[in-house]
Amino acid sequence: AGELLLLDPYGPDAGRPLVRRRIPVAVPAEHLAADPTGRHLTVTTGLGRNEEAWTGLLTAVDLDAPDGAVAVRVRGRTGEPGVTVLGGPTPL
Repeated sequence: AGELLLLDPYGPDAGRPLVRRRIPVAVPAEHLAADPTGRHLTVTTGLGRNEEAWTGLLTAVDLDAPDGAVAVRVRGRTGEPGVTVLGGPTPL
């Protein structure tokens, strides 16, 4: 598995770590989408070194879940053209 790193670029200057969170995601992670608030993210797999799509994994992330960032993986159809994250109270 790969990792999605949430960074705090001003953290080191303020005594905080640069990396705020490490969230496991499926690899090769090549496409990232977020809802307008930045709370919900999706990461989809891409081709990697292959000429054709071979995996249809999508990782959905809720950054403000009650127990901290929560990531779940789902499998879609291989070769689907991407993902859109809509706003609203339950966009995923």
